[in-house]
Amino acid sequence: FIIYSGIVQNLEKKGFVEYRNNPNHARSRFIVPTPKALTMRAELEAAGSKLEKILTAELSEKERLQLLTLLQKMLGLTEER
Repeated sequence: FIIYSGIVQNLEKKGFVEYRNNPNHARSRFIVPTPKALTMRAELEAAGSKLEKILTAELSEKERLQLLTLLQKMLGLTEER
């Protein structure tokens, strides 16, 4: 969690995200992209795709898919528990 909060703080300082109060829960806040981030969306997605290709260049397609599945699981992005 500490790593994520540092990343989010850096994104906030650079004007890419902002916090908004959660109307359904007073003790939580949403992290939302700013208009600056939204205008750069295509550029940011392209940079992410390029980085992914570089980092997975030595992996087979099967290994790459396994890596993505494991990363999603580690980040809690899957419904499997």
